[in-house]
Amino acid sequence: MLKIIAHIDIDNFFVSSELKLNPKLKGQPIVISRSEDFAMAVSVSKEVKSKGFKISDKINEIKKKIPNLLVIHPNINYYKFLSDQFFNFISKNFSKKIEVYSIDECFIDLTEYSRKFKSITDMLYFIKNKLVKNFRLPISIGLSYNKLLAKMATNLAKNSEAGIMQVSTKKDVKAFIYPQKIGNLFGIGIQNTEKLKKFGIITIQDFIQKGVNNEKIIEILGVNRYYFFHALTKIGDDNVCDKLEKFKSVSHFRTLSGDILLTKKQILDGVSEFLLELVEKLRKFNKAANRVEFFFKLKNKEKDHFFSDISFPSNDYDFLYQNLLALVEKIENFSLIHGFGITLSKISDYDKSMLNTNPKVKNIVAKVNKKIGLKKLFVLKYLKN
Repeated sequence: MLKIIAHIDIDNFFVSSELKLNPKLKGQPIVISRSEDFAMAVSVSKEVKSKGFKISDKINEIKKKIPNLLVIHPNINYYKFLSDQFFNFISKNFSKKIEVYSIDECFIDLTEYSRKFKSITDMLYFIKNKLVKNFRLPISIGLSYNKLLAKMATNLAKNSEAGIMQVSTKKDVKAFIYPQKIGNLFGIGIQNTEKLKKFGIITIQDFIQKGVNNEKIIEILGVNRYYFFHALTKIGDDNVCDKLEKFKSVSHFRTLSGDILLTKKQILDGVSEFLLELVEKLRKFNKAANRVEFFFKLKNKEKDHFFSDISFPSNDYDFLYQNLLALVEKIENFSLIHGFGITLSKISDYDKSMLNTNPKVKNIVAKVNKKIGLKKLFVLKYLKN
């Protein structure tokens, strides 16, 4: 029997979180970003999207077209708090089989839970209504029999009035998934998309017709082609699990279009965005990292990286960010970078005793660090053997 796998996504999470705090901002063009003009947007409201802008666009470019743009600095601790609440609620009320994919989305196995309802549709509306009622956040839900199709169903749901989309049968896959552009295939990536398009593969249907043993597809995707073909034509990956418990590292990478000239500030904005998601994953499973790595790809296709082993396992955003900042400082020419990412590795269980620091001590440490502009002061017990 096919499993019932849902993908749940909070729409425009950072912006939606700010609207939850201040509903009076609803309807205004909003971006979440650092205040500098050359910073990149890490989240945009639907009013900004309607003007053709997206995540990673420069603030100064958006302001040219939207003079009344409201720029809100990321409230990282608040976003983490909401995210934790959201996933814990799902786990407690719907299914323990939940796989957190990022700070605002997850996969959930609803095979058992669905038996409580007369229909899958009834179940999806019940779940969405309960989430919206409890969190006052916009939710999109996609459902299918594997994770790739569930994720793609969510992307379709975002364009529907109900915010819910089912791709439950092979017939549904052929009707809703196959006609889409190849770039919409979840996980295919920008570079592979361009290579496939040059080969004449414009849609997912074209991809399927070429076949898994097509020489050009083998050349472009290698063994990874099986993942896509199995998901699109067979059962695919339907295993929903707390993957981080088995991971030795977590990472996030982004490739940009060739005409973008990156600056240090833009890269740091990206690092901040990536780190937010990775720290969320570590904390979700009570893990900490002992190594940080910044890796990048140049426009001439060369790759390089810098890494640093830190003094103690940590899942503290500020501490990890300062270590990554030191790595970014080693870059000589940011404009040559075509893509970049971060990795947190040497992951181990987190020692909760580190959280028991006296609040007064924490306050003193925070004030000193704020005054000197860097997080250089730490509680001594962190360094014990």
